[in-house]
Amino acid sequence: MFGSLRLIGTLFILLTLCIVGLIAWYRNSAGERVPAQTHAQSRPVPPKAELQAFWNEHCKSIEEFIMAGSFRIPEIAQRRQTLSNLIALRYGSNLRVHLVSNYHRWGPRVGAACGEDAGVPSLDIIVPHAFDAFVRFRMTGLRDWQERLEMRLVIEVIHELDHLAYGYLISSASLDAIADNERRAWAQTCEHTLSILVERYHAPIDEGDRLFYLLWVESGRDVNSPRWIQGVREAHADLKR
Repeated sequence: MFGSLRLIGTLFILLTLCIVGLIAWYRNSAGERVPAQTHAQSRPVPPKAELQAFWNEHCKSIEEFIMAGSFRIPEIAQRRQTLSNLIALRYGSNLRVHLVSNYHRWGPRVGAACGEDAGVPSLDIIVPHAFDAFVRFRMTGLRDWQERLEMRLVIEVIHELDHLAYGYLISSASLDAIADNERRAWAQTCEHTLSILVERYHAPIDEGDRLFYLLWVESGRDVNSPRWIQGVREAHADLKR
């Protein structure tokens, strides 16, 4: 993410499949804790059927990654398994995954969110954000645009699993709370995921993810580095909380 706080509102279950624990379609994020969307409403949400068709055609590899850890890069598949094990130990429950058909209340930049609902860990994938990324990457005309989309979504999933596995959950919408949890979670994501993708595989990652990786390296890979703390804070300062 950009965010791990969830939103409050009516749940509209559109589709349910049994996977890690549960994967389901929702109108809004599950277990929402703050008022429903406001800022994101200025951007039209694609029709539900279009989002479902997009997900089924272009994101099944992401669903398989979440469900079974299947991925062509073995270190990333192993990282997903490690985080799943840590989550199971921490919460004593399987992960529930929600495919959310509205933008996050903090705005269209938010691609995923996570939280704990009555002791059950859950992950929200913001499908309109994924659809926007799909359109953006396809319009570049690059031959590897599909791989770039896949990498963007895999990184988003891993980042939220990092939040859950280490307990970096945001209980307040204050910038201080967000920045403190995000610097810790992004440190894990940079060190154990982005470093692998960039340094070993030269994978085509999105510019925002690359900037986090470069900031991590420039900060000496130190979660307590003033440069890292300030950089992560600045990256989240303009979220519409």
